[in-house]
Amino acid sequence: MKIKRMLSNLYNHLYDKKIDLQKYIKRAKDKKIKKSIKAPNILSIEETINLTKENNLSLVRYGDGELKIIDGDGIFFQPHSVLLATRLRDIIKSSYDKVMVCLLDIFEDLNQFTERGRKYTADIVAERRLKWYSYFDMGKTYGNAFVSRFYSGFKDTRKSEQWLSLLRELWDNNKLFIIEGEKSRLGVGNDLFNNAKSI
Repeated sequence: MKIKRMLSNLYNHLYDKKIDLQKYIKRAKDKKIKKSIKAPNILSIEETINLTKENNLSLVRYGDGELKIIDGDGIFFQPHSVLLATRLRDIIKSSYDKVMVCLLDIFEDLNQFTERGRKYTADIVAERRLKWYSYFDMGKTYGNAFVSRFYSGFKDTRKSEQWLSLLRELWDNNKLFIIEGEKSRLGVGNDLFNNAKSI
């Protein structure tokens, strides 16, 4: 039993090293690609909020999950759907009046994120950068999808309170209609929307 456990541990160790090497190679290749291809133009969180307020815009948020669905994958709370993938692909390049499409600001500098966030992001972008770039209109300016994740994954969270204050101005004394997933419970148990006229 002891030898079997040792062999199992050795196998797991070697397998982990193989995965690490594969990730390292993908990141090294991506570093070269990143230098040769311009990243999409993505506004800062502040710019996204201010433009939304000034022009009374609606936002369409693309996180890594939405991009994975376009890729043909499912995610843990949303199985893959060809129809959904097609609509997501259409909308990401769209130019509807009063609508700003938002992308994650993850294609250039990752230093703003925690170590865990940097590792995950570097790996997923190294694996899918060229595929994801093919979905974007590279001549378009996108909003920042972190506008709704202002509290998560950032190394320096001092700006989160400022972003939250700016966000709350968007629905101050306005009527809100919220459609969300069964377990999203946005604003439940906190005062996020307590300045809204109604929900």
